[in-house]
Amino acid sequence: MDQPVGGHRYDPGMILDILLIVAVVTAGLGSGLFLAFSSGVMPGLVRASDETYVSAMREMNIAIPRSPAFLLPIFLPPFLLGAAAVAAFVTGEGGVGVYLVIGAVLFLIGGVLLTGGRNIPLNNALEKSRGSDPAAARAAFDRPWRTSNHVRTLLTLAGFAFAVVAAVLH
Repeated sequence: MDQPVGGHRYDPGMILDILLIVAVVTAGLGSGLFLAFSSGVMPGLVRASDETYVSAMREMNIAIPRSPAFLLPIFLPPFLLGAAAVAAFVTGEGGVGVYLVIGAVLFLIGGVLLTGGRNIPLNNALEKSRGSDPAAARAAFDRPWRTSNHVRTLLTLAGFAFAVVAAVLH
């Protein structure tokens, strides 16, 4: 099982170690981004005028899809957690693998599916409302978007927590 690689013995758990570290850090960053919006950005914007609120959200909706620093921590964790789960099962750490699968599923639902199925369509609708009354645009956007963001925050934080438990058990 241990084969010399570059003068060193190959440890089959090394891939799990690396995947686990990268997956946990990425999941923490991704869930933290959602939490920042739920706990700071949106509560601050809610206090702004309709024009300021709508303009700020539109500008963020232009900037965020262009930012790998934003997109990678949101969309990579379910795949990294899934890859780490496979490595855990392969190395005989089934209990760790189960936690990683749960974390991956929670992050997939919250970070990827909810974002793509709810928040992005709301962002697109807000963009299409250009030229309309900012109060009406905000009324159609704000509560559904914030509610969805709170849900994806909770789901991704739970996914992150399962990943941390997996790392501790490993």
